[in-house]
Amino acid sequence: GGKWVELPISIKRAGGKWVLETTPIFEELVRSRERKKDLAYSAHRAIAAGLREIADRFGGPVCFSGGAAVNGILNRHVGDVVVQERLPRGDGGISAGQIFVSRFAGRARQ
Repeated sequence: GGKWVELPISIKRAGGKWVLETTPIFEELVRSRERKKDLAYSAHRAIAAGLREIADRFGGPVCFSGGAAVNGILNRHVGDVVVQERLPRGDGGISAGQIFVSRFAGRARQ
C-alpha cells in the first residue's frame, strides 16, 4: 500500500455507456509532487472507486480478467468482484476479457 492521495474521479455517459474518464487522474499524477509509490497506489484506488460507482449504478459486480485479475489493490477496493477461474490470470486471460466485451457490449445498450 501507500499513502492515499486524493485524485479526481469523473464518470460520464458517452455513446450510451458509462465511462470512467482516466485523463483527469493522469493529469493530476503528472502535476503532483507526492511520492511515486503513493501516487501509484492512489491511481489504482481512484480507478477502483470509479469502477465501483459504475457497477453500483447497475447493481452488479465488477468482472476482471487478464492483469486486473491479479491486481490486489483493485480487487480489495472495488468491492463485489467476479474473477473467472477457467482461464489464466494475467496476460493469458486478456483476450478473454476482450472477447467478452466485444460480444456483450451491444447488449448493454439494448
